[in-house]
Amino acid sequence: MLPLTSSEKFFYGIGAVAFGVKDCGFSYWLLIFYNQALGLSTERASLALFIALIFDAFVDIAIGHFSDNLRTRWGRRHPLMYASAVPVALLHAALWNPPASLKGSEPRLFAYLTTMAVLVRFAVSLNEIPQIALVAELTTSYDVRTSILSMRFFFGWAGGLSMAVLLQAALLHPSAEGARDAFFDREGFGHFGQLGSALMLLAILASAAGIHHRIPQLRSLEPARDTRCARDRSAPAIAERGCSVSQGPARSIESPHAGCASVPTVLLAGRSCGRGVARWRRRWPTALSALSSAPLSSSACPPDSRPTCGRI
Repeated sequence: MLPLTSSEKFFYGIGAVAFGVKDCGFSYWLLIFYNQALGLSTERASLALFIALIFDAFVDIAIGHFSDNLRTRWGRRHPLMYASAVPVALLHAALWNPPASLKGSEPRLFAYLTTMAVLVRFAVSLNEIPQIALVAELTTSYDVRTSILSMRFFFGWAGGLSMAVLLQAALLHPSAEGARDAFFDREGFGHFGQLGSALMLLAILASAAGIHHRIPQLRSLEPARDTRCARDRSAPAIAERGCSVSQGPARSIESPHAGCASVPTVLLAGRSCGRGVARWRRRWPTALSALSSAPLSSSACPPDSRPTCGRI
């Protein structure tokens, strides 16, 4: 694997701008906008953001699992990164520019905020989860991973703080009564959403395209599996094929008992079986009772593992 260049680290890190912009709005301004400018009660606005946050906690797991098992010519991560760019931009702009007809109707405004907040978090996660997972596939070096993640954190904070400064310095216009009324400037918040959406779109596409050429070199982190054991989970088959009961039927034994061939030796010999043996006792109580009382043949164990083979 070729070492990462400075430009590749830059393009990888710049993708975090999208998360930074989203996080800036959700953490500081979205509640103020819907409460002050649009008139949604504090309780309902807070509940909508809470629902979106709970949803995000579960959907992130699903996106990660889907990405891990995705197989395309563009790898496992890039298709989701590319697919998220346009939805992120459109949904984020819509979140900060609700239809004017919703103002004054709290139930409809609450439903709109809840739906759009959930969708924005989902779209951002489509980019964020696969992009973070790329770290382990781009390099095996601890120092390089630290370097590119520090670049990512820098751009994430830079994007969010830049939008916060821009909003207060140029987009929110106070009225004659005082600066406090700037938080009632619905149009200024709308421009904030539009500019943020454009920045997020550019950041996601630039990041994905900037490291696109690395796709053939990405490390495969597939777990080793013994498919023979997965097909037949009966106790004799597992014993004959040398599968470890304690670690589940899909892993092969890596202990001194690997050479033990008899059923009681494999199932009952190593004290490392632990809870695995208890599970097999519940499934086949009669068979295991007979096996545990049967004498073990010394020929069942190779010379180097006989001292460790025996009954529990």
